[in-house]
Amino acid sequence: MAAAVSESSFDVWLSAKLSKLNIDQEVFGSYITGILETDDSSHEDKTEDLVSFFSEITEDGVEDTCREIISKWNETQKEKEVEAEKLKAEEKAANDQAVANLMEKHATSIVKKELSNEERQRKAALLKQYGDVSEEEESDDNGDGNDVGAFPNQDSSLFKNTNKTDVTSKERAKRDKAKQDHEKKKERDKLQREKDKQKALDRKEKEKKRTQKQERRR
Repeated sequence: MAAAVSESSFDVWLSAKLSKLNIDQEVFGSYITGILETDDSSHEDKTEDLVSFFSEITEDGVEDTCREIISKWNETQKEKEVEAEKLKAEEKAANDQAVANLMEKHATSIVKKELSNEERQRKAALLKQYGDVSEEEESDDNGDGNDVGAFPNQDSSLFKNTNKTDVTSKERAKRDKAKQDHEKKKERDKLQREKDKQKALDRKEKEKKRTQKQERRR
């Protein structure tokens, strides 16, 4: 598209130039452009061909006219090259941005997937750990426990910390209860021994009295 604009600009200029020289642009314009577009011709060859052409149809300022035409042609070619480079740079920037966006999207997708997998693993571990504790609480407290499902919107790390605290408190309570039970058992055993001792003394006293009574009867 940039090349078409440059060529159109040169064609407009050439048409105006030939009109000033009283030369039919429709007849000779394409011929002049054909000479200039010849890639395998050097600057000197193009100049020579143009001078030869104009010498046949006019005698006024032929060399100056040819130099001006070639200069204008070279100028438009440079403009075409600049436009082409600009377009190429814009296309490259657009492609680079598209690639960068694609890579960022891909990287984001991978990170989300990894986080999702990690979150699922953490939740699974939490559910398993919390499930084990719930079963233990149900066994010890006749079903008095909490289900993790009752807190679906809580952060898993909070569950984990809360669960750890609950487990620690439960273990401490178990130890305290076991200690209390042990002390109660010791107290009961002590009382029982004292009762047994008193019973033994009572039996001994009764036996003594019975023996004394029998002796008196003799």
